Amino acid sequence: MTETVETTDSVHIESVLPVQNTQGEAHAVDTAGVRGPETDERERKYKVWQFWRYFLPYCVFLFLFFVEVYIMTRNMPYYWFLRGVDNALFESTNGDPAANVKPYEEIPDFASYFDWLEGSVSSFLVASEYYNGDPLPEDNVGYALHQSPVFGGLRLRQVRATEDVFTYPQTRASVGSIPHVFYGVVHSDGEGEANTETHCGVEWQSQEQLGGEVWHGKVGYYPGSGYVVDIPMNRTTSDTIIAELKDCTWFDERSRLSVLDMTLYNPSLDVFLVARIGMEFPAEGGCVPFHQFKLVDLYRYLREPEGKQWWRFFVEAMLSLFFVKFLVDEVVEIRQSLQPPSTQSPSAVYKTWHQYKADWWNWVDWTNLVLFMVVVGVRIHSVLQAKALLAQVAREETAFVNFEPVAYNIVYIELVLVGCLCFLTLFKSFKFFGVSPRLSILAATMKAAAQDLAAFSFVFFFVFVGFGMAGHVVFGGSLYEFSSIRMSMLQLFRWICGEFDFMSIYWLHRIFACVYFVSFMTLCYLLLLNMLVAIFIDAFNTVRSDSSFKGDVILADILTDLKGKSTVVLPWKSGGISLRDCIRPQRRRGGGRGRDTCQQCSTDTTQGAGEGAVAKQQPSMQAVRQLLEEIRERQHALDDMVSAMVELGTEQ
Repeated sequence: MTETVETTDSVHIESVLPVQNTQGEAHAVDTAGVRGPETDERERKYKVWQFWRYFLPYCVFLFLFFVEVYIMTRNMPYYWFLRGVDNALFESTNGDPAANVKPYEEIPDFASYFDWLEGSVSSFLVASEYYNGDPLPEDNVGYALHQSPVFGGLRLRQVRATEDVFTYPQTRASVGSIPHVFYGVVHSDGEGEANTETHCGVEWQSQEQLGGEVWHGKVGYYPGSGYVVDIPMNRTTSDTIIAELKDCTWFDERSRLSVLDMTLYNPSLDVFLVARIGMEFPAEGGCVPFHQFKLVDLYRYLREPEGKQWWRFFVEAMLSLFFVKFLVDEVVEIRQSLQPPSTQSPSAVYKTWHQYKADWWNWVDWTNLVLFMVVVGVRIHSVLQAKALLAQVAREETAFVNFEPVAYNIVYIELVLVGCLCFLTLFKSFKFFGVSPRLSILAATMKAAAQDLAAFSFVFFFVFVGFGMAGHVVFGGSLYEFSSIRMSMLQLFRWICGEFDFMSIYWLHRIFACVYFVSFMTLCYLLLLNMLVAIFIDAFNTVRSDSSFKGDVILADILTDLKGKSTVVLPWKSGGISLRDCIRPQRRRGGGRGRDTCQQCSTDTTQGAGEGAVAKQQPSMQAVRQLLEEIRERQHALDDMVSAMVELGTEQ
């Protein structure tokens, strides 16, 4: 085997060829089939090259991704806008204590709900004068908070229940049965006599006609159909419509849901507020208020960009190009893994399809790519929806336009997927932490504790669900926190986190509450959670005691390479190229006057330099080889010792 040492920082091995191992890392095997010091050196250099090949583009991608998230989320201004709308609609009493208008969350009956419609809604959304009584200009009529116009007016929709008569059995047979009117089933979108009636002169409309969807309130699910009244942005007309609905008994015992839909536009923030303010009237009695606000940017791609918009378009375009690059990389790796080993490129990461599937980071990459493509599809669909709705607003300025579907797609689908992308993008950073055992110790600890963690989770699940069901049975009828098994388990999780209100359950059932609380906190909080911590501590100590986690050889090579003092070995070249030597020429030292040359790209013609430079390098290279040989011998001795212990245990 011949070798030529050229400089202090690069080693040229003529008889070593790169071969791929099962993990996708390049090994070097000499012609005699024996691994030598040059083989290990070349393997480390190849790992360094692979690291920089994927890590540098990913760092640029992370920077652009953070910029996009920062530009896309302006939550602080949004918060103050929502707070102003919330205070005006739900907390105020129309500025007149004598008006006896209750805040929205305290409405107890139909009469108070009508007072709220006539007071807070009309004064806030259909204001026609200033606070001092001066009339508003015609251009400012219909502006919420005097700055946010209402698009297309308001829509008041009611969902009513069908009327069914059944007999209520009595305990005594002589009394017989008493007819009872039951109002419990809301109108569906099916064909039937109930869906053709009118109420207060308003015809029932189906879900398809209204462009709505099934909606989930606090009490139950409701269809997107119902009886609809559109309220224009005129104070006199709106007050007249609300008064007529009140006189004809718009709400009665069959009413189950009242929804007020509206869309505000804030020109300062350039966002739309799609608001849905509802009041549920359950069959059990009472009123259950709720509301949903969705802030969406519908003009993002529908007008000429200016200022920061150009920067945002540039960042999104660059992110799309990076995702295309990542997709091409994955396709190339799959294509190479499906080829026969004899026809594969020396730089192929995986030699077989099984190796590609075994690397679970590939599944993370594909999940990230699929989520990105879904986000792009949802965004394109939302832009087309918004374009059609805004065109409808331009044609019919006074007609109500339902922005709820497009707002739902943006808030509950697109933003949720973007949040998952944020997590997966940062989670992928652990892939590059593998160059250092100290950085990858978290993943190694989770892997070591996997079996014990699975057994613990199995036991903890039954204990936790048992306490959740017990709390739901005893306290579910009186406390909303235990009203369902799901809510009960969420409340118990809050107890584990340290947030609990013991007195709320104590006054319901003093003896059972004490036993329930003490047993849960003792068994789950003090015992099981400490067992979980002990499992992770034991796994962590096991990983730390492993010999493979005692050095950061690859990380040291990367940091050295970053300083320009290392050699990057490309998989298709037999020699090494120093980054420092190719980027910044070096001045050779020796007898006579030196000159600047690239140590790898030109021949050594410096006077006085020659064998002296090679001779100075030999001691350091020999020391490295001796160290590697010693490590290899100790490793073989350790393997022999382990084999002997296994054989001894088998014999016993």
